[in-house]
Amino acid sequence: MQGVEILKKKNDKNDNINKKKFKIDLKALLKKPLFYVSFIQILFSILLIFTVIKIGVLGVKFLIPIILSICVVDFLVLFFLYKRKGKKTKIALSILSVLLSIAYLIISIVLLQVYSSMNNMFKNNSYINYSVLALKSSNYKKINDIDDKIIGYYVDDKYNESAQKELNKKVDVEYIGYSSINELKNALLVKEIDALMIMDSYLEIDDVSEEESIADIQDNNSSNHLVSEDEKNMLDNIEDFDVKSKTIYNFKIKVDNSKKSKKIDLEKGSFAIYVSGQDSYADSVSETSRSDVNLLMIVNLKSKQILLLSIPRDYYINISSKGAYDKLTHISLYGSEEAMSSLGDLLDVSVDYYVKFNFTTFMKAVEYLLPLDVYSDYDFTTSVYDQTIGNSYTFSKGYNHITDGKMALQFVRARKNFAEGDRQRGINQSRFLRAVINKASTPSVLLKYNKILKSLEGTFLTNISNESIQEIAKYVLNNNGKFEISSISLDGSDANRPTYSGGSQPLYVMIPDNKTIEDAKVQIKTVLDGGRPDIEQDASELANVKDTHSVPSKDIGKTYSSVPTYRPSNVQNSNYNNIQNEVLNENNDKVIKDEVDDKNNPNQSDKTDDSDDSNQDKDSDKNPTPSPTPSPSPNPPGGDGSSTGEDKGESKEPDE
Repeated sequence: MQGVEILKKKNDKNDNINKKKFKIDLKALLKKPLFYVSFIQILFSILLIFTVIKIGVLGVKFLIPIILSICVVDFLVLFFLYKRKGKKTKIALSILSVLLSIAYLIISIVLLQVYSSMNNMFKNNSYINYSVLALKSSNYKKINDIDDKIIGYYVDDKYNESAQKELNKKVDVEYIGYSSINELKNALLVKEIDALMIMDSYLEIDDVSEEESIADIQDNNSSNHLVSEDEKNMLDNIEDFDVKSKTIYNFKIKVDNSKKSKKIDLEKGSFAIYVSGQDSYADSVSETSRSDVNLLMIVNLKSKQILLLSIPRDYYINISSKGAYDKLTHISLYGSEEAMSSLGDLLDVSVDYYVKFNFTTFMKAVEYLLPLDVYSDYDFTTSVYDQTIGNSYTFSKGYNHITDGKMALQFVRARKNFAEGDRQRGINQSRFLRAVINKASTPSVLLKYNKILKSLEGTFLTNISNESIQEIAKYVLNNNGKFEISSISLDGSDANRPTYSGGSQPLYVMIPDNKTIEDAKVQIKTVLDGGRPDIEQDASELANVKDTHSVPSKDIGKTYSSVPTYRPSNVQNSNYNNIQNEVLNENNDKVIKDEVDDKNNPNQSDKTDDSDDSNQDKDSDKNPTPSPTPSPSPNPPGGDGSSTGEDKGESKEPDE
């Protein structure tokens, strides 16, 4: 028994000694700098791993190696830090541990910023601007002056309820609806109403053309233009609407598109995206605005194929929910869903997603992707489109080295430099987008992603969910996603037709060519089904990308005068060679001088572009020679690509 007691006392003594040692070691450890160095390294490595997982862009293929690498590095550094006894070695390893901790922290912060920018870049909120207009001759000067008055509005505006609710915060008024914008304007001019409330985008539609357009309607009543005498009088009355009216109040409503967000089915792997570019400079993109750029992007992630389909802005197609025809650029005024549905009906494809941007977004985005080498079919020199860009640029046939955002914008906006006008512009836009996609997928751009995403916050509008964007990025990264990109364009013939948005007055449109539509349907189906589209190689693919041209620019000022517009009498193809387009700047006034050898260049198109593109594209609504009204058939008259009495060249608009 004594032996057992002695053994028990001995064990208790050893336990007390071990506890004492442990307490001493822990206290000593907390006093050592190495403990804090290693603790911070482990903490920041955990933060980095958590951040990488949270972003959700990297798949298992990259995620596991990254996590293992971090763990192995931490283990080796900390192991040798505690095992090595040399003072210099410990100092070196401590410095290495501190540097690793700093690196982990910086990378985590950058990745969190990228994650935040990804969420903010594709914001689901947008704003729609409205104006309240009154007669210039009236005594109404501010919004309170129309209290208890009668306000007119356009009944086809789907945001009327929200707009009226916002306006009712300021005044108590009575509302009267009108079925067309022209009727609404006329009601104000004949004093049926005291003022009108209208979305600013609807004011972009040039419902009233020049005097010659009214005369054309009167002279062509015999040719299926069923324009009544009252309609002619109304058109005549509202011709000077801008002169006779004034804006007394501006406001905007907020549109929440979060409920419209859609998740892309990655299991299916193929989808169509409508890419719409608005002809405006603004900090935010509007849900309802005319579309200057219209591209349909057919994507198949599994076969790594992208088909870019360029659609002319003036394409005359059926509005799916209205059962009436209008030009594509106007259909966008009724919302992205309307444009997607109408294009889907035209091409027999489900278009479920859209991305919208404007000039401001465009210039911000490309600045971080530059330089880009983009192919041009022709030599051409741009002129000043608006007061935002005061430079003229000279592009050469072949690849052009684009080095700044303004230069890029001039390249994709130019159309009056080409006999094929908007057709050629669509081709240039597709080529530019191809260059952007290729450049964005290169490793050199990865380091700029945070800056790019930060600069684009809130400037895109899309219904693609953030989760889908991350999943697509993950899919591409995990499958070495280098896409094969091909492009085609829809075509048609120039004509004048009444439009849904413009009422009975004929405006310039492009009648779809059924052959190009049917060909596009085949290629779209091929890509969606996982095949490779059967398309002739683009000229840009055959040319040597290393043989690039610099793009000279000339500052010709932001103040300019209007110049006459040259329009060819007959334009049949795009064999256009720009002989000379001199831009002179004298006394801060812009003078554009076009010297063209008509004999050598029978297809020479007008090269001047002296107005804001907003006005430029409004003028495309003006009509040289009216044509018959549309039939209720699925394809409008002339859908077979016939010229309908007009040449298949550049649209015969009075100005760009």
